[in-house]
Amino acid sequence: MKAQTGIEFIVSTMIFLLTITYATLTIINNMPVYHDYAVTEDLITRSYQMSEYIVFDYLASTDRYVIDSVKKNALVDICEGSGVDTVIRNQNIRDEFDLDSKDIILTIKEVDDPRTQGTENDLVINCRSTASSISKEITVRRYAIYDNNIVSVEVAVV
Repeated sequence: MKAQTGIEFIVSTMIFLLTITYATLTIINNMPVYHDYAVTEDLITRSYQMSEYIVFDYLASTDRYVIDSVKKNALVDICEGSGVDTVIRNQNIRDEFDLDSKDIILTIKEVDDPRTQGTENDLVINCRSTASSISKEITVRRYAIYDNNIVSVEVAVV
């Protein structure tokens, strides 16, 4: 006996293969969109987590929305890391804030005196754990009190 295939079998096989190919290509083309969304959501979550950590319970301060001198000095020690190499300092910042391979940009500056706005006098802390270019940055801005002045706490996890 000879093997015979009907035209219906060939047509149905082609339709099946085209359907599977279309579904596969649709999934593959949408994966970068979903990945980018997941990365953005992760950065938002980490930025918000860091701002909560600093504004509320960093070093177990009893006051909420208050950055006292103990918090400020601890953050300055972490960010400046006096006497250490830049690479080691950057890794220390990542380790202290539990950021794995992510980088952080932390800025705390006064916002209530319009005469000194934008000058170095209003900058309380400027901390960066990276010197590289920023591909995607999500910034969370919170407000707190430092030395009886309103300060803006901006946290960006890159």
